Amino acid sequence: MSVEELEARIAKLSVDIDLQKEVLRQLENQKSAAQRQLNAIRDPMTRLPLEISSQIFLQCLPSEGPMPEPRSAPILFLNVCNAWTEIALSTPALWAAIRLDGQDEAVEVLQRWLQRASHCSLSISLRRSLNDGVTAILWRCAKQLKHLEFYEPEHDAGSLPSLPCLQTLTIGSPLEDEFNELSLEHVMGLLRLTPNLVECGFHDISIHTPRDGPQKILLPSLRRVKFRDYGDNLLDHLSLPALEELALSLTNTSPDEFSLFLKRSLPPLRRLVLGCRSIDISFIPLNEWLRLLPSLTDLQLRTVGSGFAGNLFSALADVPSDFLPNLRSLEIQNHSWNPFPLSHPNVLRALSVRRTHLICFHLRTRHADPSPDVLYRLQQLATDGLEISVKIDGREYI
Repeated sequence: MSVEELEARIAKLSVDIDLQKEVLRQLENQKSAAQRQLNAIRDPMTRLPLEISSQIFLQCLPSEGPMPEPRSAPILFLNVCNAWTEIALSTPALWAAIRLDGQDEAVEVLQRWLQRASHCSLSISLRRSLNDGVTAILWRCAKQLKHLEFYEPEHDAGSLPSLPCLQTLTIGSPLEDEFNELSLEHVMGLLRLTPNLVECGFHDISIHTPRDGPQKILLPSLRRVKFRDYGDNLLDHLSLPALEELALSLTNTSPDEFSLFLKRSLPPLRRLVLGCRSIDISFIPLNEWLRLLPSLTDLQLRTVGSGFAGNLFSALADVPSDFLPNLRSLEIQNHSWNPFPLSHPNVLRALSVRRTHLICFHLRTRHADPSPDVLYRLQQLATDGLEISVKIDGREYI
C-alpha cells in the first residue's frame, strides 16, 4: 500500500473516530438527562410543596453565615440537579445572608447574591472588603440591611449610606492576632448612620480620642454593647438610655468616665461583664457603679485581683439592702496568683442571705484551698437549689 493510500486511510479513520466521539458525547448527554429525570422522580424533595422544601434548605445554612463556596449551602444546592436549583433560586431567604473573607470578586459575588435575596432583610459580613464597589452595593440595599459586620482598616464613613433598618453592627477583627486603630470621628460617623441600632460589637479596636471630641451621640434603641479588650473609651461619647447588656474590659476607660456614662445614660442594665485578665478591679468604683444599676440581674467580674471580694460580699450580705436587689447570677473569674478568699465569712453569709433570689454563683480562681467546712456549706446551698460552680486551678470542686 502506497504512502498516499495510507494517509487517506488514516484521514478516514480519524473522521470515523470523530463521528463516534460525537455519537458517544450525545449518548452521554442523553444518559445524564435521563438520570436527572429519574432522580427528580425518585427525589422526595421534588414532591414536597415549595414552602416545606425551602424550610429544609434553610436548615442547612451554616450557623456562622453562608459563604460563596461550592461545597456549602446554598451554592451546593445549585450543583445537585435542576429541581434543587429551582428550589434554591425560588427561596430568597437562602441568599439573605453572606460572609465574604476577601476582596477578590466581592462586588460581583455580592451583586449576584443580593439579586437572589430579592426584598429580604439582609445580613452581610465583610472582611477587608469595604471598598468603593462594595460601598455602592450597600448604598443600594441600605433599606434592607439588618445586620452588618466589617473588619478592615479605616474607611470613609461619609461614603456609606444612612442605615435606618440596621439592628446589629460589628466593627473590628474577629481574629486574636489582628488589631485595628480607628479614629473617634470614624466610629461616631458610623454610629450616626444607624439611629435604630439594637446591638453593637467592637473587636480589638483602638479608638483614638482627641481632647476636643465630637458631641455625644444619643442612641435610644441600642440595648446590647460588647467591647472585646479595647475601645471602651468610646462610652465617654455616648448616651445609651435603653442599654440592657454591656461587656467591657476597662482597658481604655477610666473609672470616672464610666461613672459619668452611667449617670448620663441611667440605663436599665440587666447584664454587666466587667474587666479582663490584666485589670485589677477595686471595690470603691465598683460599688459606685453597681449602686447606679438596681435593675442588674447578671454580673460577671474578670480580674487579676480579689481585694474587692470582702467588701462586695459584705454589701451583698447586708439586710435589708438596696444593693443589687435584683441580682440573680454572679460569676467571678480571678486570674491572679493570689487566691480568692472563698473562706471569708461574708462570702458564705451573702450566699445564704441571697439564696431565695440568687440563682447561680460561679467562681474560677487559682491557688485557693477551701476548707472542708466551707465546701460542706457550699454543697448545702447547692442542695437547697442554688446553682454553685467552684473551679480552682482547673479542678471542679462543686
